[in-house]
Amino acid sequence: MIKKIFDKFRKKNQKNQQPANIPIISKEVNKFKVKHDNQSSNNINLKIITSYDANFKKIGDITFKSISQYSKKFNLRFENLKMPSTGRPLSWNKIKLLQEEIKKGENEFIMWIDADAFFHKDAKNILHELDSNHEIFLVNHYCSVHKGSKFKNTILTINRINCGMMIFKVSQFNLDFLEKVWNEDKYINHVWWEQAAIMDIIGLKAEITNNLNDNIGDDFYLKKIRFLSKEWNSIPSNNEISNESVNPSIIHLAGINNFERIEILNEFINTKKFFN
Repeated sequence: MIKKIFDKFRKKNQKNQQPANIPIISKEVNKFKVKHDNQSSNNINLKIITSYDANFKKIGDITFKSISQYSKKFNLRFENLKMPSTGRPLSWNKIKLLQEEIKKGENEFIMWIDADAFFHKDAKNILHELDSNHEIFLVNHYCSVHKGSKFKNTILTINRINCGMMIFKVSQFNLDFLEKVWNEDKYINHVWWEQAAIMDIIGLKAEITNNLNDNIGDDFYLKKIRFLSKEWNSIPSNNEISNESVNPSIIHLAGINNFERIEILNEFINTKKFFN
């Protein structure tokens, strides 16, 4: 009962924070361009990694095939890494795995894919999305905030990153960045785990603090991040604001139960839309 009263007060307070006039703020987070295929990108050395434990084996063994075949087609390195034991929720372990791969210095870029994500049969070459000017490549989605805005016939949306697919340049900057993420231990048991830590660090944390002013972003990090189109992290969605891409390269089965994940995977396999 107390929680319901608090949530109602919080939502009302957040709506009251909305300005009468909304200024347009130019930020790197709002700028992404879909790059077209170019032959020079084929020279980039990239390794794809994923990991899952025994409890996720039924799903992971299916998505593994998709990632493996995709890697072969585009001549990319791929490894299904053993899930480490860190004492934290499993989602956090991707940070340690990324750190270890970067420290090896064997590749130019390391691409992480969650075990509940897979490639569409028409997936494009991810190398064509990379450049030397950015350190981190990921996808952000527009998500509705609570029940909408205080303005009639409008929906308030906010940029939310998703860490189901991330690409990191092999660099000291990213080793330092990932260490900073790991040290945000206040988010160990947050519902978004390491994603919440990254949201905080790069200054896109309004959904965490319930303060819309906390989504302006930190330009120090935003200038080093390239936000890719949602075709690289297309999440099946029935929400008011869709997180799906019309032409997805990666389908990420986030936020649903394992039974539904299996059903969707079988549907893609049976309709020959699964990369294999």
